[in-house]
Amino acid sequence: MKTTMTLAGLLSALALAAPAEAAVVFQDNFATNSMANFSVSGQNTGTWAAANGKLQSSLTQTNHNPSSPGFAAINGVSTSQHFKIEGDVQVVGSTPGQGSDWGHVGFFWGMTGLNNYSIGYLRTHLDHVTAWKSTGGSELITALGYGVTNSADINGTRYHLAYEVDYINQQMTVSLDGVSQTFGPGVFDQANLASGVGGALGVISWGEHVSYDNVKVTDYTVTTNVPEPDALALVALALAGLALSRRRA
Repeated sequence: MKTTMTLAGLLSALALAAPAEAAVVFQDNFATNSMANFSVSGQNTGTWAAANGKLQSSLTQTNHNPSSPGFAAINGVSTSQHFKIEGDVQVVGSTPGQGSDWGHVGFFWGMTGLNNYSIGYLRTHLDHVTAWKSTGGSELITALGYGVTNSADINGTRYHLAYEVDYINQQMTVSLDGVSQTFGPGVFDQANLASGVGGALGVISWGEHVSYDNVKVTDYTVTTNVPEPDALALVALALAGLALSRRRA
């Protein structure tokens, strides 16, 4: 009995053997001092600038307004069913008119309007990392304190902040400098709009001087098939068998 293998069958075997990996869909280190990858809306749209290798909002803006942050959305990227947004974040100096204990620096996602978004950030005046949604939710306070009491204390200090949001499994992981806290379905809804998938995402300025660098978005629903060594070995063996079967035919 003769066994044959077609090229199509070989490719199918390779596809099954290849693992799925998350894809980085956006990355910007602002090395060219350009904010062409971002579009601003909300408060103080004229105060955003890319300079000194960072994306920043300046102090020449209106004071902190608790009800309406300013947004810098990433062009061409939207909130997927499972993603992570991360970057190096920094509050620079004190905020005029708010004393020295204000400073919000972080991210938003799922935005479909200026009053409809999910958001997470360092909250310097209460010394913690937080997240919440703009409509019908309550604030989700994490245990990731960072040991300072006001924005002046962290002037010149950068933190790596990340939010991984999984709408499929109703799970969110918040990380600060590699220390993480994960929230499951019971509290996921506090900080994430049910209709957030497909909305804009990016960084915020809440009437304060904030700075961003190395902003990255990873999409776990976009897969890239990369053969592992074992899979490649199987393919090589199959090719050898195919060649041998043709020689015997």
